This record gives sequence, structure tokens and C-alpha cells, in this order.
Amino acid sequence: MKHVLFVGKQNNCRSLLAEAILKDKLVRENLSERIHVNSAGTFQWQNKDAADKTITAVLEEHGLPTEGLHPKQLERHNLDSADYIISLDREVLKDLEKLARSSSHRSHYFLLLELFHSYTLDVPNPYYTKDFDEAYRLIDEGCKALLNKIKETS
Repeated sequence: MKHVLFVGKQNNCRSLLAEAILKDKLVRENLSERIHVNSAGTFQWQNKDAADKTITAVLEEHGLPTEGLHPKQLERHNLDSADYIISLDREVLKDLEKLARSSSHRSHYFLLLELFHSYTLDVPNPYYTKDFDEAYRLIDEGCKALLNKIKETS
């Protein structure tokens, strides 16, 4: 089984969107038994048990399930168990590279938007841009490309 980990700063927006979007694609392609998806944040300033209501509304608008989505703090064992560790922006990727130096596992670390031709490498944070549709669109395209990459290498 392959393990994918999406990592954001706080795991309350973009990385949760990515987790939900990729899980939905896996279900649609009957691959959810072969690929496990999770998300986490490098910094957790809020202690939440459930995903932000704005994010759940965006997912529901696109017909995606929101059950089981909640922010999680990144822990070292997450890095050791993941085959693909996907950052949503370059700042988080730098944090991951620092953590990876002490990790025993050789995972594939990269930016989600490196996987297709995008106008940016960073998924814009919709809490600042207020453009949740653009964040969703970019993450959806990135998840399509990621799934193709995983299928090609499996």
C-alpha cells in the first residue's frame, strides 16, 4: 500500500482540501484500498476536532464527503510512514526538508503544483485571498497529476 501525506502550515485549509479531493479520486477509480491518504500541519495554533466550516462548505459544494476530516499536527512517524509527502507551498516544503534530515525514511518530497504546468508553485491560501474556488481548482489539478504519477510508478 502506498501512503500519501499532504502537509500545510496549520492543516485547516489547503492540505485538508487536498486530502479530501485525492480520497474522492481514489474511490472513483477503485484505488482506495491501495493508496492511503492523510494530511497534517507543521504548526498547529488551533486545537480543533473538525475541519473549518468554510472548507467543509467548499467540499460539499463540489459533492465531496467531509466525514473524518480534522486538522492534525505533523509528527515524525508521519514522515517515516509516507511514500509521498506533498507540500502545498514552498515555506512548508522548507520545514519538511529540515524535518527530513532526521527521518530514516526516504520519501518523495515535492510541491503539489510542480506536477503540472501552473502559473505558481504555491497554492494561494484562500483565507488570505478569499478565492476558495481557485485553491480548489489548483489542488484538484495537482491531485490528478499526483494520481497519474503514483499509477506510473506503481
